[in-house]
Amino acid sequence: MLEKALMLRRTTFMIGLLLAAPARADWEDGRVPEGDNAFTLRRHTLELSLLGRSSFGITDRVEISTYLPLDFVLFPNLGLEFQLHDDGVWATSFKLTLGAGAYPVVGGGIIPYPPVATGFAGFVAAGFQEGELMLSARPARALTFTLRGGGLAVELGVIGIGGGLAVYVPAVLPITAGGATVGATGGAEIDMALGEHDAFVVSADVYWLDGAGEGLAMGSVGWTHAWTHFHLTVGAYTLVDLPDAHMFHDQLPVAPYANAYWRF
Repeated sequence: MLEKALMLRRTTFMIGLLLAAPARADWEDGRVPEGDNAFTLRRHTLELSLLGRSSFGITDRVEISTYLPLDFVLFPNLGLEFQLHDDGVWATSFKLTLGAGAYPVVGGGIIPYPPVATGFAGFVAAGFQEGELMLSARPARALTFTLRGGGLAVELGVIGIGGGLAVYVPAVLPITAGGATVGATGGAEIDMALGEHDAFVVSADVYWLDGAGEGLAMGSVGWTHAWTHFHLTVGAYTLVDLPDAHMFHDQLPVAPYANAYWRF
């Protein structure tokens, strides 16, 4: 009986230690690699994101990442970030992002007068490449300012079969089309580590596609709280047309967002 009582006390003591142990500190050194800055995850750290970018630290200076939700909808993508320098005050890194995929598309329409019906079945294929250089400065341990800039390329193609019925005369034709364009991107970010388990990120980016007359500015603000492994992010973002651009006219100016991820 005494032996069983001692075992019970030991078990209770160990459970108490586990429950009282603090959550693993994520930002104790003031660096917030969740943002788009010159910091990378620590070696062999795995971050699995529900909606955002999932990452793995190959080394302390090399990070690989992917947007898993996009992989599940036929757009495989891969990001590689190489930290070039970090002396505690200044840090620089280079990030390369690649993506390509194809989406099945089926559509059609009818005009009653004159009687014309059309339809299409096929794939829309797209490719994306972006290279970006990031420079981060830390005037204080828990405060980081980042500037980033780079170039991007986008390719888009359509392949499939289109059909029509005009004045009761059917026609079926193969359809192929495509094009490519290049552009530039730039942005800035402020990261704040609010203790060891909270981080605050304010970010803004500008994208412009050459020859397409389309540009977009995107801003976001988010707060993240870290438990032992589980992390929760809540915030808001906005998408704004650049002058003379014609994108996202009907979207809401500001919208909330949330994301969850796990770090091991």
